Amino acid sequence: MSISLRIKQLFEKRKDLEQKDLAKLLGVSTKTAHNYLNGHSKINADHIPAIAKLLRISISELYGAENNKKLINESSVCLECINKQKEIDKLVAKNTELNEKYTACLEELLGKKGKSIKNSA
Repeated sequence: MSISLRIKQLFEKRKDLEQKDLAKLLGVSTKTAHNYLNGHSKINADHIPAIAKLLRISISELYGAENNKKLINESSVCLECINKQKEIDKLVAKNTELNEKYTACLEELLGKKGKSIKNSA
């Protein structure tokens, strides 16, 4: 599967996005965005991170795990970029986990404080 077709499939799943959103993000015409999504024009490798961000997925998800090696060879996106994105995804996940723990801890403290205020009244 080509990267254009993969992007088109992911794009169609997102009901809140239109071709004009892609065009605006990439600084291209709506026709060029249409051509990207239909495989009539090759997508510039520099656009891949922005497209992944627009779709709210990682670059590796954009390429699909089963197609990574094939698509990397077919495009000018380097393996280093994909590995960097994986590292970023791990950091974001860890940050999210820490934020959830912090929030749970605060909620627990507020709950205890609320109980002690009620008991003293």
